[in-house]
Amino acid sequence: NIGHTPVTRWLDIPFYEVDGKSTLIIRTYPVYHEVLLPPLFYLGTQRDVISYIMYQSFFPFVMAVNLIFLGMIALALCRAKTGKHKPTEGLDQLGILCIVAGFWRLTDLRISPLIFRNIQPVLSYFSLSMLFLLPVPVTRYVYSRIHLKVKWPLLLTIALYVVFDCITFPLQIFGIRDLRQSLVVLQFLAIGGGGLMLIMVLLSQVKMR
Repeated sequence: NIGHTPVTRWLDIPFYEVDGKSTLIIRTYPVYHEVLLPPLFYLGTQRDVISYIMYQSFFPFVMAVNLIFLGMIALALCRAKTGKHKPTEGLDQLGILCIVAGFWRLTDLRISPLIFRNIQPVLSYFSLSMLFLLPVPVTRYVYSRIHLKVKWPLLLTIALYVVFDCITFPLQIFGIRDLRQSLVVLQFLAIGGGGLMLIMVLLSQVKMR
């Protein structure tokens, strides 16, 4: 068992020259039948397999690194004070969003367990943490842009999302229920929360005008 994340689990089965005429039968027993995915098999040396997976993951890897880099630039520009010029409103939240999304994508790649072999639990928990933190900067920015006295619908959405995180995260860590089994609830929260944010922002802009 080389390593795993919430998305990928790598198993290394060694072959030797004397095994050339042998037959290998692999049976998979999924823990979560609802999210059963067909396993992929790669035949070759470890170096060849890692090189091939790295080639497949090259574009997402570059995009994740660029997101982190752009997020750092946005935070630096937001903190910089040059004369009387003020930083663009919401630039700090955009920077945080880019950094969190970049780290989540970087640790979510299939190549990550092959590169970071000695920190598997940290890698898994860090990836989940970044995924759960993605809505935070968006929600903070939207909340600051709403000029309405009634903000309880948005606060209720935030509370529901926090409760979902507090339930899902321990279930994933202790192997009781996979995160992908709860994606339907997560999608409803994302669509409903995003639509509610959009409506409240539009109502706020109408009131301001």
